[in-house]
Amino acid sequence: MKEMTYDIKPDETIRCGIGEISVNNDGILIIRYAKDLDFVLDKAEEMVRISEKIANGNKMKVMIHTGMFGYMPEDTRKYLAKKSLANHRLAAALVIEWLSHRIMARFILFARKKYYPTSIFRNEKDALKWLKNIS
Repeated sequence: MKEMTYDIKPDETIRCGIGEISVNNDGILIIRYAKDLDFVLDKAEEMVRISEKIANGNKMKVMIHTGMFGYMPEDTRKYLAKKSLANHRLAAALVIEWLSHRIMARFILFARKKYYPTSIFRNEKDALKWLKNIS
């Protein structure tokens, strides 16, 4: 079976198990989780595979809009904290709507080593503004 490649143009969208992945006109990788997503390990691995193929060996700024996802087990959190993700990420902005999820995300980010600048936002506008200022 031929391996799928992801040569997408700005504002094209790839739909996958976690939701939608696209690249905006500023070259920022946009990941939007599906509503009520149970973000288990195989879905995280799919998201990373697609992101790496889009990055094509380059480092990209990434905005992840978590929406109202339902659940992320510990093995998924550990996988997403791996140093190897830094190979294709220049910076990450997390858009987290629920206060309880933002509090938990801040705790997890504080407790784990960060390999690239990462910040948490309430909305996409502020997240994208922050990413545009990262060099």
